[in-house]
Amino acid sequence: MQVFLKPSVFSFIALLWLCKPQVKVPYSNNLSIEIDGELDEIDWQKALVVQLERNNKIMLIQNDDYVFIGLDNDESVLRYADVYIANEINEITNFHASMQLGERKLIEGWNDTVPKWNWGNHKNWIANRLLLRGKDLEDLNESQLNNYNDYEFKISKKKLASTNLKMYIEIKDMYGVETNVCFPNDTIRYEVKDWKIVHL
Repeated sequence: MQVFLKPSVFSFIALLWLCKPQVKVPYSNNLSIEIDGELDEIDWQKALVVQLERNNKIMLIQNDDYVFIGLDNDESVLRYADVYIANEINEITNFHASMQLGERKLIEGWNDTVPKWNWGNHKNWIANRLLLRGKDLEDLNESQLNNYNDYEFKISKKKLASTNLKMYIEIKDMYGVETNVCFPNDTIRYEVKDWKIVHL
C-alpha cells in the first residue's frame, strides 16, 4: 500500500523558492576591474550577462571579497542607476549612482525620497559617477560628461552579509522622458517577492 504524505507548509514555500527564476553569479579569484564606467576589462567576459530592453544589459561577477555589477547602456540616453539588494531577512539596501553616490537602508513605506538620501555615505562599495566638464546643468548633454559610458558597481560581500540575495535594478533617464530599464524585466520595484533571486 502506498502512503502519500501531505507536504508541509515549509516544503511548499521551499518549492516556490526553487521555482522562481534564479541566477548564480560566476566566480573568479583573479579579477582586475577598474571602476571607471568603461566595462572594457577582459574580466567582464567571464561575467553572467542578462539582456534587457533596448539593448541594455546587466553583467554580474564575483571574487572572494566583492560582487561586481556592470550596467551596459547602449542607448544615446543619459542614465543614472539604482541597485536594490535584499538579504535573507529582507533588509533592503539601495545603492545609487549618478553625479553623486549614496546608499539608504529602506524601511516600510519607502519611495524615491523616503528615507532621505545622505549623499557620499557609501561605505564598503563604490561605483563610477557622472563627471561634468562644465557646470551648466540646464543643458546637460553627452559632450559635457567626462569618462562616462556605462556603470560599474563594486560591492563588498561583508556589506551584503548574505550569499542568497534578491536584486532589482533600475536604469533611469536623467530627464525622466524615457521609460526605466529594469532588471528583472516587467517587475515592480515595490514587489520584493518578484525580484531576481541571486546566489553568490
